Amino acid sequence: MEILANINLEKYVIGMLLADHTTYHDMRAIVSPDDFYTERWRIIYQAIGDMIDTGIGVDHITVGDELNRRGVLGDLGGMAALTETILGDPSFTLAFDYARQVADYARLRRAVALCTEAVQAAHNTEHETALEKLTEVLTSVQAAVSELDRGNARTLRDIVMRVTQEIEDRANGRGTPSIKTGLLDFDTMARGFVPGELIILAGRPSMGKSSMIATWATHMAESGHQPAVLSLEMSEDQYARRLIAAKSGINSQALRDGNIPDHMWPDYLHWSEHVSNLNMHVVCPAPNMPSIHAALAPLVHRGCDIAMIDYAQLVTGRPGASRYELITEISGQFKALARTLRIPIVLGSQLSRAVEQRTNKRPILSDLRESGALEQDADQVHFLYRDDYYDPACQTPGITEIITAKNRDGATGTTMVLFIRERTWFVNLSKIPIL
Repeated sequence: MEILANINLEKYVIGMLLADHTTYHDMRAIVSPDDFYTERWRIIYQAIGDMIDTGIGVDHITVGDELNRRGVLGDLGGMAALTETILGDPSFTLAFDYARQVADYARLRRAVALCTEAVQAAHNTEHETALEKLTEVLTSVQAAVSELDRGNARTLRDIVMRVTQEIEDRANGRGTPSIKTGLLDFDTMARGFVPGELIILAGRPSMGKSSMIATWATHMAESGHQPAVLSLEMSEDQYARRLIAAKSGINSQALRDGNIPDHMWPDYLHWSEHVSNLNMHVVCPAPNMPSIHAALAPLVHRGCDIAMIDYAQLVTGRPGASRYELITEISGQFKALARTLRIPIVLGSQLSRAVEQRTNKRPILSDLRESGALEQDADQVHFLYRDDYYDPACQTPGITEIITAKNRDGATGTTMVLFIRERTWFVNLSKIPIL
């Protein structure tokens, strides 16, 4: 197996420090002794750091003396090991770039070690604790990959230059566009979904969360995106029937029972072909984070650019954890997953009955705080509310409020859409948002 290291890069970093030890304080912000794969260079790097920290001058001779005093010079190859690092033309730029690469190799090795641990856990851990162990390892892997992706700290100048470039790209139509839902007023309010975001869509049971996710995903697929819907509640067949029923207007029960009226068969054939041609993934994984991650990662490699999970409260996790603790852990893992895979993740969430204890039953952010850290981890929070949910005789049947209660990069407020109950589908109502 190929070694995840580059020995020459490590040697160059040591050579740079021996040529000019004033670079050490900047260097150690990039690479630590444990990042060196080769024991020789790791020990020498540590010794150089210790000498500088105690005010001892650093060059080939003094480092050799220090290593000899520690009784390790001979084991490391003697003075020849140090003279081997002498650089003909030392370059600060190359040295710092090589140091970053040494650190990146170390992060890769840690990620691989964690993945190996996950495989061993799957084979060797008792069944009742296997899921807990795999979840723990998965979280660590996600953190390691995120660390590798972020790389080393950037100066504010670098960050501003990158942000400016993104603004210019978007102004010229070259940037990565946000993903829109097709509900025009809502898209104006939310400004779409962008990679790395965690979007919470919450509401009481039967308020329309699953229908909204299906509506959003279908429009995105029809607009050239490649959404993945991870349904923890329905099978793939049920989901396909739901989409065909929504688009064709054929009763979903008729589809399930095969009782399609003769005059609607042409509609069925047309819309079933339309749905089958959508570039959408529908997956029904086991309701735990390792399975969700395992299902989603390969889809992203194949072009999936947004994921929707229906819904949070169905995800299982660490045995013995309270519901609050579990949702807190799950939301953090979904946020990490969005950043690691560089896609937006929409996470459905069910609100408790506490909403219904108030006179005004419209959800507010404090309702979400009962569900772990969802509010804290989310970049956007949207609630669904319908008057006819509580009063079937109301004068505005189907009128649904999308309450945008949190939006890091956009406005908050309320927009209106129409819920077509017979099709379990949402459509645009007007172009005037209610703020």
